[in-house]
Amino acid sequence: LCVISGGALSLSAAVKSPVKLGGCICLSGWALPKQDLGAAVKDSPSKDSPFLFCHGEADTVVYSSLGPAAAALVTASGASDVTLKTYPGMAHSSCPQEEADVLTFLKRVLPPL
Repeated sequence: LCVISGGALSLSAAVKSPVKLGGCICLSGWALPKQDLGAAVKDSPSKDSPFLFCHGEADTVVYSSLGPAAAALVTASGASDVTLKTYPGMAHSSCPQEEADVLTFLKRVLPPL
């Protein structure tokens, strides 16, 4: 779980990992073109793992179109469980609804203690 370049890194690490991961969260992140994530998803052990993309609609640091574009790329490349959440009025930051969505996702993918 990382923000900005960390979001791009977590996405790349998830789809390029040699072992299946429990899930991937990309907050205000994007898919770097040179990572060739579309090809990586197709052969990824994690392509059936859940992916959560969250992005503020008022983000001008990582443009608000880039998070949905990354989610669309992962979906089009064969990932079967992709969720995209966008937040009106949220800039390059966080908001209570995003935090609640991340918590819900974590409860879904992490085993109970």
